[in-house]
Amino acid sequence: MKKHRYSATDIKRIDRTALVEQTQGQRLVLGVDVAKEDFFGVLMRTDLSVCATLKWQHPAQSRALSEHLVQDLGVERLEVVMEPSGTYADALRARN
Repeated sequence: MKKHRYSATDIKRIDRTALVEQTQGQRLVLGVDVAKEDFFGVLMRTDLSVCATLKWQHPAQSRALSEHLVQDLGVERLEVVMEPSGTYADALRARN
């Protein structure tokens, strides 16, 4: 089976204006792939269409990302889902 590689945008390089335009007032889901330091996330609408695939360094950039998603996007609701095992996501989970 061939592996599929996906591309992700570092959160430092996100076009925030474009992201706000396509997400404002909507309900969004952020699916997070938890790791020790290199976190990945897919920001999608409730119909599962992808708005952005993101990557960031945890824990150094997690606070900035969560503040941007909560404060700047102006979404109706943001639900964050992540794998339930392990402790690497505890800091992100505690932020909510």
